Amino acid sequence: MKLIEIKDIRVGQIYKMEFGFVIIKSLEETDDGILGFLVNWNNVNNSSSTTEFLGFYINKNKDYKLIGFLNITHKIEDNKLVEIPREEFEVDDIIKYENKLFIITRINQEDRNYIHIMSENLEKETLNLGYSSNYKKVEKIGIYGVTHTFENDKLLIKE
Repeated sequence: MKLIEIKDIRVGQIYKMEFGFVIIKSLEETDDGILGFLVNWNNVNNSSSTTEFLGFYINKNKDYKLIGFLNITHKIEDNKLVEIPREEFEVDDIIKYENKLFIITRINQEDRNYIHIMSENLEKETLNLGYSSNYKKVEKIGIYGVTHTFENDKLLIKE
């Protein structure tokens, strides 16, 4: 199995666009390659007092900035899009350590320096972030299910 960056458009994703933030509520494919959405929109400075729902069309080949996922990284509060506070490292974070990608599967409750990680080939280990040499080698690169997912490159279906 291999961790890959999510490139497709999914319900729940939040994008930053030139006119504001778009939360994908539903999608449907059209004949000309454009996706149709019902979106939740806030203006760029997030001062909109109401959130309106509207139809929107987006070119799936255009590069919009994915900033999060509803109820994982952001939530709607008082009709505004707000970021959910996160610790530096949390379960489901994707980290790069010693040139390999890992998912954080558990964090020790008594000592948050100890994190349990799983590699792309499903090997599990414990990493102590209390050692400064380990801490300096860890780079957070995303969140599982938000920015990255598994692509099973070993499973072949034969008929």
